[in-house]
Amino acid sequence: MHSIAILGRQPEFGLAELESLLGPENIQPLHNGIAGILFNNQLPYDRFGSVIKFAHVQAALLPSQPDQLSHKIATVVEKLHPYESGVKLKVGISDYSNSFSVRTINAIGLSVKKILKKNDYSVRVIPNKTAKLSSAHIIHNKLTSAHGIECIIFKKGDALQLAVTVHEQDIEGYAARDQARPMRDARVGMLPPKLAQTIINLATGHGGVSGIVTGNQKNPVSPVSSIHSPTPTILDPFCGTGVVLQEALLMGYNVYGTDLEPRMIDYSNQNLDWLQRQLSGKYGSMATAVGDASTNTWQQPIDFIAAETYLGRPLSSLPSQSQLMDIVQSVNTLHKKVLHNIHRQISPHTRVCLAVPAWKTKNGYVHLPFLDQIDKLGYNQLVFSHVDAKHLVYARADQIVARQLVVLQKQ
Repeated sequence: MHSIAILGRQPEFGLAELESLLGPENIQPLHNGIAGILFNNQLPYDRFGSVIKFAHVQAALLPSQPDQLSHKIATVVEKLHPYESGVKLKVGISDYSNSFSVRTINAIGLSVKKILKKNDYSVRVIPNKTAKLSSAHIIHNKLTSAHGIECIIFKKGDALQLAVTVHEQDIEGYAARDQARPMRDARVGMLPPKLAQTIINLATGHGGVSGIVTGNQKNPVSPVSSIHSPTPTILDPFCGTGVVLQEALLMGYNVYGTDLEPRMIDYSNQNLDWLQRQLSGKYGSMATAVGDASTNTWQQPIDFIAAETYLGRPLSSLPSQSQLMDIVQSVNTLHKKVLHNIHRQISPHTRVCLAVPAWKTKNGYVHLPFLDQIDKLGYNQLVFSHVDAKHLVYARADQIVARQLVVLQKQ
């Protein structure tokens, strides 16, 4: 095992994302929201929306005694950061194994500091208020920089292991792309950029990622070999304010967005123009147009489809059973029409990832009925090896309308 991925609030999304991009045979679910990565290719860290951080494994079979563990951590720190005169090294420790109290972790950190100072290091150890340092602490203290290090204690089976963080999710970048965009509209939903990234990754698989060549092509989640244009094009037929488009553009894709409302197309255009002004470098092409997803004819090529669809009218409280069924049937009819329209315009084996609504009730989620008839619509619903697709429901505790991610492939 070369690396680990620390998964987000709903680990199923991170596992699905890793499996889609890297192939199921390269992923090993571990303890406490962690996945092992079984190959050492360079990963495109920035494109993972549901993975908080990546770390390289440095030591297996760690001692469980704090004093011995301190010496092991200090040895790894010295190996990765040889002594430099005049440089203050910042060290953080996070325990993902649930093996140590916060007090013990801080004691281990002080012991590491003493060991390093004996070897002439100038060291600052970041104090822990919880067992795991937050992303804000990692970024603020620059623990992934040349003069910082975060050591992660985790478990593989019953054995303690040590990894060192190589990438932390850019929470400041997400906040800027979410909140600083000129045009936002809460009435059409506020799709988080992280979730948009995950939707794109599930839509493309590793067939849409340059530089990653892995996987068993016979696995239902692995991409089917096909000929894409040099830069693949992602279509979002419900583009809204352009969140999926902006994230796909940042990943290097050409983007094409349509929406029923002219106002949404105007918002998307303004947001994409804003994005390009903030960034340097070359990005893919952009195209937008007004169009009804159930009837529109799109320009070609369409290599992948990634979208948050129509989620139904906003609900502040759970409607009556009869009202909910009326909403579900109306939204279901629309989705069937859209999938029929998409089907006639894409090539066989084209992947589609849609965030569709699921309604939270006292008895669990109510899902769209068409999901039980995918094959009759001309699609296969992709099956994951490490995740039950039914668990890919993105929701906050107080939300009635959740987003269910559905990954399809044209037959």
